Amino acid sequence: MQLLHDEQTMLLADILERVGDTDTTPILQLIDSGDLFADLDGVTLSDPASVWVSVDPNLASIAQESSANLSLYLNSTELEADGFIDPHYSLEVATRLLVAQGLSKLNKHGKPLSDRTIRRHRSAFTKGQGNPIALQPKWANCGNHELRISNLHQTYLSECIHSGKSDPDHPSTEKCFRKYEREFEEAREFLGFYDTRPIARSTFYKYWDTTSYRDDDSRSKGGRRLANADAESLEPTAKSLVVSRPFAVAHIDHWKCDFFLVVGIVNGKVIVARPWLTAMVDAFSGEVLAIWLSFANPSRRSCTMVIRDCVRRHNRLPEMIVVDGGSDFRSVHFQVMLATLGVVRCERPPEDPRFGQEVERLFGAFKERFARGLPGFGISIEKSRAVSAAFKSEKRATLSLLDGFNVLEAYVFHGYNHSPKPGENSSRYAMKEKALRLYPHCGRPIDWDIKFLIATSIEAPGRDYTLWPGRGLHVNDKWYTSSRLKAYRGFKKQLIVRLEPYADSVIYVYIDGKWLVCLNSQAKLQFAMTERSLLMATAERSDLRAVRRELENEMTRYAAAIVDQKLEEIASQRSSHPEPASNESVSTEDSDGVTRRVLFNFDDIEPFANEEG
Repeated sequence: MQLLHDEQTMLLADILERVGDTDTTPILQLIDSGDLFADLDGVTLSDPASVWVSVDPNLASIAQESSANLSLYLNSTELEADGFIDPHYSLEVATRLLVAQGLSKLNKHGKPLSDRTIRRHRSAFTKGQGNPIALQPKWANCGNHELRISNLHQTYLSECIHSGKSDPDHPSTEKCFRKYEREFEEAREFLGFYDTRPIARSTFYKYWDTTSYRDDDSRSKGGRRLANADAESLEPTAKSLVVSRPFAVAHIDHWKCDFFLVVGIVNGKVIVARPWLTAMVDAFSGEVLAIWLSFANPSRRSCTMVIRDCVRRHNRLPEMIVVDGGSDFRSVHFQVMLATLGVVRCERPPEDPRFGQEVERLFGAFKERFARGLPGFGISIEKSRAVSAAFKSEKRATLSLLDGFNVLEAYVFHGYNHSPKPGENSSRYAMKEKALRLYPHCGRPIDWDIKFLIATSIEAPGRDYTLWPGRGLHVNDKWYTSSRLKAYRGFKKQLIVRLEPYADSVIYVYIDGKWLVCLNSQAKLQFAMTERSLLMATAERSDLRAVRRELENEMTRYAAAIVDQKLEEIASQRSSHPEPASNESVSTEDSDGVTRRVLFNFDDIEPFANEEG
C-alpha cells in the first residue's frame, strides 16, 4: 500500500517485482475489499503486465485507457478504401507508374505498349498530381452489371434452390433444376414476371453454388446439429472473455476408444472389449487434468472416478465443469456431488460442436497419436467390411485394462501435457504452472479425507437393506460388517448404503446420524494390493457383470451341449449292442448258470419327500 500511496498508479507486474513475490493473491484481496482499484471491465487480471492498479478508481481507468491504443484504433468496423490501391490491381498500378515516369514502355506481361497508351498513363498521372491512385484501372466499371432476369424471377429461383438445399432427402442439383423447369410456367403466371423462359442449366448450377445455406435450410435438412455447424460465427467483440487462468473452467466428456483390450479367456476363447475413456481438460491451458478408463458405458461411476483422479493428482477441482446433456451428467448423483464440493456445473448447448472443442481436440489427438500402433487398434472399427476376418483388430488385442491404463497415463501426463499447446511456445503443463505461481488460489482446494471419499461414493442399487444380527449387511451378494455396526442396538430401518468405487470390499453405511465404514472378508487382501492394481481389478469386476452373466449362460449352454453329446454317444453304443428281450421272470442266473446283468432305470427311484410334486 505504501508503494501506491507514493506512486499513485502502478502496473501489477511492477508491484510484484518491487515486493519480490509472484503471488498476486494479497493484491487481488485488496482490490476485492475496495482498498485498491483496477479497470476490471477492460482488463484481465491474469496478465499482470497489462493491469494498472491505483488507490483512485479514476486514475486506474485513465492509465488503462492510455495504454489501450490498439483497441482505440480498431473500434471502427468499416473503413473507406478510396485512399488505398485495390490489392487486385497492385501489379498493374506499379507497371503504369514506371511507364508514367518514363522508366519503362512494357505492360505487366512484358509486351510493348502503344504510344497512345503511354500518353494516356502520363496524362492520368499528371492530373492526379503524382498520386499513383490515379493510375488504378477502372475495369470494375466495365460491362453490364444489371441482372438479365427480373426480380420476381430471381426470388422464385432463390426459393427453388433453398427448397432443394433444405430437403432432408438430399436431392441432386440436376433433380432440382428439372423441378425448377417444370414449375416455371406456373410460377410465371402466378408471380407475373416478364421472363419467357427459364435460365440455362449452367446458370442454375452457378446460382446453386453461390447460394449459401440459411439457418432454416440447415435445420430442415439435418436438425439442430447441422444448423449449429453451419451457423455463422459470432461477432468477436460480442464474445465473453476466454478463460484466463487454470482450474477456472474444465470440460468432461467420454470417448469410446478405437482399440480392444483383453477381458479374459473362457473355454480357450479370448474375450475382448472396447474401453471408454473419460477425460477432464482444463479450458485455459488444454492440459488433461484427469482420466479414467473402463469397460462400462458412461455412467455416474465414470464421472465419480474422473473427479477423484483430479483431486488425487492436483488436490483441487475446477471452479466450473462444462459437460454435455448426457444422462450421466444430468444424474442426481453427479449434480449433488458437484454441489457438495462447491463446483458449478454448466451444460453446453446440445448438438453444438463448437462448445466442446477443447475436449474434442484431445480425443482427436488420442486417436491419431496414441491409439494408432497399439495392439488391438485397427481400421476394422471404421471400415469393418474392408478387412478380412483373420485381420480384425479384436484378434490382435493383447493388453489388459491395467496395461491400457498404464500406457494411457504415461502418454497423457508425460507426453501430451508436456507438448506445446497449438499457437503457444510453452507446453500445457508449463502454462498451468506459470499461472499457478501468480494465482495459487485458482480452483477449489479439496482435502483427500474420509469426507471426500463418502461425498464421491456411489449410491447402492437397492434401497431397503436389512441389518442381520451377527452377519451385517448383504449388498451385491457380499456380506459387510464392522465392530460399530455389530454393537449398534438402535433403530435399524432406512439404512443408507453407498459403495466405495476404489474397492468393492468397502461400503459406507449411514445409520443413526453417523457414517460407518464396513468391510467384507476380501478387505485385507485388497488393501495389500497396489492402488492402481486395486482400481483396475475393482473396475473390471464392476464393469463386466453383464459380460460375466453372459459368459456363465454361454458356459451353461456349452456344458449342456457336452452332456447331450455324451448321452447320444451312450445311446448309440447301446443301440449297436442291443440287450436280449426279457419277458421272462427276472433271475440272477439263466439256465446255463451264467450271471445276467440287470439294467438300471431312473424311473425305479422313488423321490424324496421334499421332491414330490
